[in-house]
Amino acid sequence: MAVIGFLAICLSCQPKSEIEGNWVLAYTQFISERDTFYGNECRFLSIKGNRFNYLEYIQPGYQIETVKSSGKFVKNGDKLVFNEYIDHYLELISIDSESLVFGNQEQIQVYKKLPLTYFAPEWNPVSKNYSFIGNKGQAYFEFINDSLMLEYNEKTVEFEAKKWWLEKFEGYKFLVLNQTDEPQPILIDSVENDFVFLSTYDTEINNYQLREFPKKDITEKLEGNWVRLYEGLPPPFPESMIFQFETFTVNTDSVFAGDITNPIKEKWLQTADGERILFPTTKSKRWRYWKIVELKEDTIALDMPDVFALDRPGIINENRVLRFYIKTH
Repeated sequence: MAVIGFLAICLSCQPKSEIEGNWVLAYTQFISERDTFYGNECRFLSIKGNRFNYLEYIQPGYQIETVKSSGKFVKNGDKLVFNEYIDHYLELISIDSESLVFGNQEQIQVYKKLPLTYFAPEWNPVSKNYSFIGNKGQAYFEFINDSLMLEYNEKTVEFEAKKWWLEKFEGYKFLVLNQTDEPQPILIDSVENDFVFLSTYDTEINNYQLREFPKKDITEKLEGNWVRLYEGLPPPFPESMIFQFETFTVNTDSVFAGDITNPIKEKWLQTADGERILFPTTKSKRWRYWKIVELKEDTIALDMPDVFALDRPGIINENRVLRFYIKTH
């Protein structure tokens, strides 16, 4: 992908003053002989007078890399050149008070102008939990620490771990979430009491809000030794042969189960609403979980994967059963 160091902008039809301002890349449209698709990337561009400032986060693999460039640009014929090393040209297609569009035969990049009046709010979500309501359904954000968050989507019923950070660019403050394909910048518009107001820049500008809610801590109730309760005869094959959770012990941060020949130790987290126990999976952003159907002083009912010990990372085990346990202390 071309960075701003490789941009050349056609100026034959537009005065330079219209280009001045602070911009965020909304989306890139990739064009091929077979198909056209859209991509989201994390790029910021500021143009003031004859100077520019550029910031980009790219994700070539699992690591996120930062690309920065700044300095003066010069006019070269009908183009503005931001860097002396130009691999190819992205020429200006259109510009107005809201959008700046570059393009060539392979791709079109659409930048959206950031608000002219903006005051960066004070906000740090570490160890806080928020409900999120948007046009694609309801979700929950749990900011575990200063770099890890959990997102629970009620529509897909999945938990996903994401890297996050707060980014400042030219006085603007963004919440950046490391999505599956690329980091996504989300403008933090304002913070009022328990509400955080946000804007995403895509094919459209969408406004959202987060509402903070307190954590329901059930760790003390979960800690201890649990033994499964049966109603009637033992379960039929194959569960009675390979199921590893006839008994388990919950400590502050680990669950112990299995037997002498096949012991199991798993790290765990509870969701902020106190309704699920989460287990990280190796090499996957998805989390396995036990859903707490009912929790009393000495008994618990759990909706669990049928064969948890064989649940493969990244693969959702849709065959789930309801099991009952009693605490033996």
